[in-house]
Amino acid sequence: DLVEMLPGGLQYGTVHWDDDGDSYTARMFDGVSSGQFHDYTVVWEPGRITFIVDGAEKGVVTNNVPADYDNGGMNNVIGVMNINDSTSLTVRSVQYQPLGGDAPAPSQPALSDGGSFSAPPSADASTTIGFGPDTLTLRISQDSYRGDAQYVVLVDGTQIGGTQTAQASHGGGQSDSVMVKGDWSQGNHTASVSFLNDAYDGTSSTDRNLYVDGAVYNDADVGGAARSLFSAGTTSFGFFDPLV
Repeated sequence: DLVEMLPGGLQYGTVHWDDDGDSYTARMFDGVSSGQFHDYTVVWEPGRITFIVDGAEKGVVTNNVPADYDNGGMNNVIGVMNINDSTSLTVRSVQYQPLGGDAPAPSQPALSDGGSFSAPPSADASTTIGFGPDTLTLRISQDSYRGDAQYVVLVDGTQIGGTQTAQASHGGGQSDSVMVKGDWSQGNHTASVSFLNDAYDGTSSTDRNLYVDGAVYNDADVGGAARSLFSAGTTSFGFFDPLV
């Protein structure tokens, strides 16, 4: 298995074999954070399997390594496995490259149970919540860590829609578009965003944050809407509905 995950997000790679049951050797992926995309590589050579994450070697297994298909051995036994029902793994693409050969184009393979791998989150997702002729568009981004940032949107103290999940990367300069619909009267109104699931493990790379990158109301920019939420809580800004 290229990658498995324990509760809490610890990742590792495993070589399994049948020895009157499921026998295995695992190699821990120290320093690899969950909640982010990584490049996982397994190099399968005669008598040796090497696990590589983001270009860095994370472990080698030399016991109970069968010959691979190109050398007269096994095929179709490389997998991605998730053993904790409370977490999930999203696969962007899978490539197979014979040693010394050219890699084929990325494919989206089928799962053995007939399902398919889920697509990666969109860099610029678009969501519409609420109903009405007026539109307050929020630009939302996040620092993802052990999962995505979740939040709710309120206007004048009333929640619009359900719990939302940020997808766009703040560090990558991307933003989700959240179109909040309503029928608001002429005058001043207050929009609020409540960050629900802050997480922090001591470093800037192990920190989940939420950002309001800006807002537009009925095609007009809302000044002062940008906000940074580094801990769970609520931030608010005003917008004005002019008399039409």
